[in-house]
Amino acid sequence: MKWLNILIAFVALLPLYSCKEDLSPSDTDYPLAEPGFLAANINDFAWKSDPFKRNAGLLNEDDGAYATYGTFRYGAPPDTFALRNYLEIRAKQEDDTVRKHLSFYVYNVTGTGTKTTSSGELRGYFKHRLQSSTVFNDFSTEGMSGTLRITKLDTINHLISGTFEFTARHVSNKEQIMHFTKGSFTDVILFSFE
Repeated sequence: MKWLNILIAFVALLPLYSCKEDLSPSDTDYPLAEPGFLAANINDFAWKSDPFKRNAGLLNEDDGAYATYGTFRYGAPPDTFALRNYLEIRAKQEDDTVRKHLSFYVYNVTGTGTKTTSSGELRGYFKHRLQSSTVFNDFSTEGMSGTLRITKLDTINHLISGTFEFTARHVSNKEQIMHFTKGSFTDVILFSFE
């Protein structure tokens, strides 16, 4: 009976050991952000967004980590323009000294997959400012490299997950560059509409 218990314990623990050995390099390169957050290394410093917290009024960049997906309509009839399968991912982190915003604008999203800045289907922006200032330092992926991989797009349970890496340049001082590596977002709230 003792050998049977040992065998059962061994068989029960074997899948846990095997999972660690089966991780692909891409799984270990991106430590997952906690559910509801977006995280990345910015110039090798760890950064994590605030969680989603709905403020009064329309959704805006001060609401923490969230995404919107669907068809956006611009203009007034008869000059209405519709942008279909459009995704925005936004995140904010704020403390007593600094406020930081990270945004992605992704085009032609029909499910999971990879989008790049070189394809024109991905744009990224980062801005930060000291709390004592009204001036933001703006960075853009325009003309730079970047990749965003959507690993989960769940419009039923309203969640999105994925990974990203990109390089952004200051919009005024072109010599100032920021590197965003090992970025991830896990089960961030997704508002979808048509």
